Amino acid sequence: MAWPVNRRDIEGYESRSALRLWCEGLPVEALTLGRRVFGRPPIRFCIFAQGRTGSTLLTSSLNSHPAIRCRDEILRRPRLASMTFLDNASRGVGQAFGFHLKPIHVTRLQGQPDPHLFLNDLTRQGWRLIHLQRRDLVAQVFSVIYAAHAGRYHFTNDRRDEDRPLAIKPKRFVRKLRAWNDMRELEQRAIRGLDAIDLSYEGDLVDPVRRDKALARIVASLGLPPAPMSSSLRKSVRRPVWEMIANADEVRDAMVAAGFDPETGRRLNPEPDLAPQMFRR
Repeated sequence: MAWPVNRRDIEGYESRSALRLWCEGLPVEALTLGRRVFGRPPIRFCIFAQGRTGSTLLTSSLNSHPAIRCRDEILRRPRLASMTFLDNASRGVGQAFGFHLKPIHVTRLQGQPDPHLFLNDLTRQGWRLIHLQRRDLVAQVFSVIYAAHAGRYHFTNDRRDEDRPLAIKPKRFVRKLRAWNDMRELEQRAIRGLDAIDLSYEGDLVDPVRRDKALARIVASLGLPPAPMSSSLRKSVRRPVWEMIANADEVRDAMVAAGFDPETGRRLNPEPDLAPQMFRR
């Protein structure tokens, strides 16, 4: 199966071979089979989001609700039967079960070329969808680079990491930006026409007050009682993104020359719909 972007331009674990990931996931899949003796929870949901969108902050916050068991990327390994695996994983957990799903989990790791069909199958089986995205692709791509440089993808409040500017190769940044624009198009096509709770990183998660309101909205929409929720995670990059790029002028110039808006990271002249190519095996 062909994936539309260079695997060097996505997050680290996703560049490992599918065979290696499949072998790593077999023990968990075997253990999950034993959960079939338990009943399904009345509420099941999927957080559909790319990486570096605050998805782990959202899953960990929801997981702190006493009625919710929210897992992170449980399809980050290839599964023999992904829908059966999800059904088994959701059993015996109480009132509500959720997990985080990336488009690449469906396409590259589960071998299904059309994530829209996958999401549609989930909704037909009673799963609710939460769509989380990050509007600022410049910040999203820089977050990927910064996390790789720091050697970890999640940052907690108990650590006092110093935000030091990084010098980035402009061509590398543009290459990654192009890849993430392609993945954004895939994501938008996948969720189009499906009923979902829409969230944005900037509008709903960054500010603690807005985050509490977003969490309360999700819980109410799922039909669960309100409860205090929290997470120990914090932003990986706390300063404005252009303050964190040591050679900001070079990167901006390279973006404009390549046809990208330096403020949003979006293409200045959107290309034709690439989704049919993305779904091609």
